[in-house]
Amino acid sequence: MHLNSYTFHISLYDLASLGTIFIGLTFALQLWFTKSINRTANRFLALALGVMVLRMTWILAIDIRLETYLPGWDQLPMQFLLALGPLIYFYVLKITRPEYKLKRKDLLHFSPVLLEQAALALEIRESTVTGAATYATSAFQQLNPVLQLFIFISIITYLYHSHKLINNFYRQLQPVLMDRSRLEFRWLRRLLAATALLWLVWIAYAVVDYFGYGSQSEIHVYYPFYIFLGVIIIWTAAAAFLRPQAGMLLQSSPSPKPLPPAELRAKGAWLKKAMASNQYYQDPELNLSSLAEKLSIHPHELSRIINIALKKNFNDFINEYRIRDVASKMQDPAYTRITLLGMAYDAGFNSKATFIRAFKQSTGKSPAEYKRELEKEVSTYHLQPHSQARQIILVPEGPAWSHEQLNYNYMFRNYLRIAWRNIIRHKRYSIINVMGLALGICGCLIIYLVASFEFSFDTFHPDKERIYCIDGSIAGSPDPLNDHWNCVPAPMPDAMRNEMTGLETVAAFQHYNPKTTIKQGNKTIKKFDGTNAIITQPDYFDILQYTWLSGDKRTSLNKPMSVVLTQNRAKTYFGDLSPAEMIGRTRAYDDSLTVTVTGILKDWNKNSDFDFS
Repeated sequence: MHLNSYTFHISLYDLASLGTIFIGLTFALQLWFTKSINRTANRFLALALGVMVLRMTWILAIDIRLETYLPGWDQLPMQFLLALGPLIYFYVLKITRPEYKLKRKDLLHFSPVLLEQAALALEIRESTVTGAATYATSAFQQLNPVLQLFIFISIITYLYHSHKLINNFYRQLQPVLMDRSRLEFRWLRRLLAATALLWLVWIAYAVVDYFGYGSQSEIHVYYPFYIFLGVIIIWTAAAAFLRPQAGMLLQSSPSPKPLPPAELRAKGAWLKKAMASNQYYQDPELNLSSLAEKLSIHPHELSRIINIALKKNFNDFINEYRIRDVASKMQDPAYTRITLLGMAYDAGFNSKATFIRAFKQSTGKSPAEYKRELEKEVSTYHLQPHSQARQIILVPEGPAWSHEQLNYNYMFRNYLRIAWRNIIRHKRYSIINVMGLALGICGCLIIYLVASFEFSFDTFHPDKERIYCIDGSIAGSPDPLNDHWNCVPAPMPDAMRNEMTGLETVAAFQHYNPKTTIKQGNKTIKKFDGTNAIITQPDYFDILQYTWLSGDKRTSLNKPMSVVLTQNRAKTYFGDLSPAEMIGRTRAYDDSLTVTVTGILKDWNKNSDFDFS
């Protein structure tokens, strides 16, 4: 690492922001592409997540000084916070009123975003003239407080209207469903309240910064706010993803006309046939909403068919088909080497305890007892409710000499088969999850490599924990807080000795880059354009410990025009001479400076901020 190069520093806030960005992006893609009854509403929430991801990416890029590696990134349009309030509002609107059709005039809600883009255009114009980053221009300093006020007003206003939508939804429900709906929407009400509270804290931050510090606070002051806001929106996305039918299950049409018994029986027969032919029960994540979506009917209608026509609840209805599937496989010779638990997972059960309990309730026997009876020439089975229930331990069966190996092999293959089926059935969902996991792993590896690189510097010095470098900013720099010389000015050591206590040794040093040419007769063999060197005081070698091949560290720099070379550079200058033979030799630089070699150091292959040759 060159002394003047930029060092990529990552703080704990940067790590938290990076994790929030990855999680938010994954949820945004899942909400956008996953098919559900509330797909339109979920896409509004996905866009809101995208807005927060862009904002946090913008702040993270500022904090790590991305312009060092990617100049001009700050001119990309990454700020759309004036669209955050309308996106949350339309999400709640489509949740509570799914029949609402979006109109062209609804686009006017997003017109304030043009203000943010106009402000960006002014910042880009000033940045082009001055060469400063857009977020360091005077236009940004003047317009940012105004935009923050507009953002606060916009989000609080739309959160208030979202709250009114939920209350209106409650009033339209039938009284019998009132308590259930409040339970279903409690998560959304709490998240809206938390979002409003967080924005109130944020405006307090902004007011204190503007009137108390003249908007000169660093960007990291706002880090906790943005991280918590990102977490709240991700929490909302997770709740929306796990409750895809919230609201729609509760929205009943006024006074629905009950179906005639004959029509209900016909629908019950149709449902049984659809379940048997399509084997929907094999999906371990199957629920009322997903089954209704597969059958293209409303979840409320599906619930009526199961409860009234079939006189069962949803779990009993699904478990009956799963138990029949397991019982049929027990009689199939092709499944003799597959464990009972493997059959259960293949049939759609996702819990061993649930499988045993449901099987015993339906057959009156545990799965192991039922299978032993089949092995005694019992060729038929009869599923019937049974009132008795006791603890059953399911023991995998197989040949005594190899049952563990066979069972585990077949069980592992069965797990792979179930996983592959889920991937094939939910292609988009699987691709998004795999991509999110891959990006997260890549992000962790990058963070690990950067952190390990940072912590590898100067670890070979014995007293590394007690060595400090006085790092001064560059006078006249456009960014004095971040531009530094890696040096200690010459007057500083004497001042530190006189005015500070607790110092063992202090040495001044500064960089020196002369040009030197190696000649053999009149022929130039090698030319160094800017030799990596430092000018320092003798105490330098009392602080930083190197391995000496020749010379004495206590006297090597006592005289002016003395030079200590590294082993590789000395070999370049003087060929195959021994280190002892190189002592006393002279070297002339192109600026007419002639130095005498007084010491040779062994090369080091570790990273160092105090690198020289």
